[in-house]
Parts: sequence; structure tokens; C-alpha cells
Amino acid sequence: MKTLELKAEVRETTGSKDAAALRRQGLIPCVLYGGENTIHFSATEAELKKFIYSPAVYFAEVNLGTNKYKAVMQNIQFNPTTDKAEHIDFLQVHDNKALKLQLPVRIVGNSQGVRAGGKLLVNVRKLTIEALPAQLPDDIELDISELNIGDKLRVSDLKMAGVKFLDSAHLAVAAVQMTRSAISAQASAEQEKKK
Repeated sequence: MKTLELKAEVRETTGSKDAAALRRQGLIPCVLYGGENTIHFSATEAELKKFIYSPAVYFAEVNLGTNKYKAVMQNIQFNPTTDKAEHIDFLQVHDNKALKLQLPVRIVGNSQGVRAGGKLLVNVRKLTIEALPAQLPDDIELDISELNIGDKLRVSDLKMAGVKFLDSAHLAVAAVQMTRSAISAQASAEQEKKK
């Protein structure tokens, strides 16, 4: 997984009044937990955009003056009326400790079933996994080349070295569905055989 730098400043005071004051200055209050101590800090919206508005998941190298911490974004609180980020939680990453993350699903390949007139359905856009930081992929790559009409690709079919899938094994991630045009083409082909 890629690492992006996050320039931030330690917050000397905490609380809702201080957080509101930071937001008025265009800063977003954040918390880094999972280390020896919980660290409260703030960063500009411009610095945090690359983490908030990207479908990809990145490690953050949180740069707090002389100290640097490797972390991953865990939770974002948005303002219900303005949709602006109001608070972000980061989890400190330790090389020997497995992380639970939701990673985006990326479809690759050209399905046989789609070429035959079927329709590809992607039921899940993110999957929850657990892995050590060194083994975390950028995304979950699904090769749909072998899917025919009526076939499904389930979580139980996915295999990645060092990665444990936490979603239900029976969950269908992608499927190729029969379309009306494919049904009518199949019916007319069967009628031709009967003649």
C-alpha cells in the first residue's frame, strides 16, 4: 500500500469549543490512537483531501514537527448539513500487528458471459480484510475472465497471500446475469434447432 505524507500540528487543547475554533480556521481536528499515547492534532482540509475523497486507501505518514507516525485513516465524521469533514480518527500502524481495513474492489478481465450477452453485476465495492501492513494490497483485484452467464464470484473464491477476508464467505461480490436480449436470443436459437 502507498504512503502519503500528512503535515499536521499537535493540538495543545481539546474539547468541543477548541474543535469548533479549529474548524473556523479551516482546520480539521484529528486523533491518532493505537500507540503509547493518544495524540490530538489538526491538519488543513487541503492536506486531508487526498485521504478523504479518494476511493483508494493509503498509509499516512503523520508529520508532527520532529515526530513522524505511520497511520491509517479509520473513521471520518461529516457535518450533516454541509458534508464537510469535522473530525478524523487515525490508527497508528505497527509492522507486527495485523490491520482490519476496507479496501476497494477492482474488476479486471473480460467475462465470457458478458461477451455472450450477459450483464455484469458488481454487488460489493469494498471488502473487509485483515493483514499485516507489509502484506496489504492497494485494492482487491477480481479477475472475471472465467465468469459465464449465471456464474458468481464469492468471497470464498478469493485468495490473496497473507490476507484474510472477513466478509461472509457466501457473499457474491460479482455475477454475470442473463439479460432479456440474451434470453430471447437463446430462445430463438433453440427454436431454430427444433426446425
